[in-house]
Amino acid sequence: MRQVWIQIILELKTIRLNRLSIGIGMVALPIAYAMVALLTQASAGVTPSYILSGVLIVSLISSLFSLTILRVSNIFQPDILELYAALPIPKPLLLVGSWLAYILVSIPQASVVFALSALWAPELKLGFSMLALAASYVMIIGVASWLGITIRNPYKAQGVASLVTWLMVLLSPMQPDIHDLPLVLRVVLLSNPTTHAMNLLRFSLGLEVVAPPLASLGFALSIGLVAFPIVLSAARRATIMEKYF
Repeated sequence: MRQVWIQIILELKTIRLNRLSIGIGMVALPIAYAMVALLTQASAGVTPSYILSGVLIVSLISSLFSLTILRVSNIFQPDILELYAALPIPKPLLLVGSWLAYILVSIPQASVVFALSALWAPELKLGFSMLALAASYVMIIGVASWLGITIRNPYKAQGVASLVTWLMVLLSPMQPDIHDLPLVLRVVLLSNPTTHAMNLLRFSLGLEVVAPPLASLGFALSIGLVAFPIVLSAARRATIMEKYF
């Protein structure tokens, strides 16, 4: 546990170097989502709580996704592996500490937006809300970590993170009713982790959902059960030995 705590502190100090870009991302993307959702309000009857619940999930993506994919892809660089070889922190615990640091960074903003969402919510299931947020963290960090070990290059990961983040937000339900959409688009929406994160949170707030909550919860658990063992195993096997072709 002490090793994880040391890594959390190191990661928080590192985040300060990029605080301006991180801060802009945490503000710009949620505001953009809110503006697009508001444009549909007149025709769809979207409530403030519905919009804010979407803003909450988008804010989590803004504060978690890019940081996670860059950190996981960076761990496979030879100079980084050489650096951490001198520290008594196993690479899997290094990742766990990094994930926890990013979660701590996201909590203040998420708490404020959640409080505003609950203020206008028709009904609040507080226990299920905590489960919904936990599932959201699992999905966002799990997908970003899997992409990180797939790319294994922080420079390529920067472009991929921007593109995937934009797609995850764009292909999420802006309106409560998606049944009139074409089948292909509905399949794409329901394949997006962002959709299921919003779905779980909105159910906990007594809002209309686009899929059964248990299905969304199962989707989140599936991502966690598949992604995290693969990522931690890959980190454990990472070495600075040369590869012969």
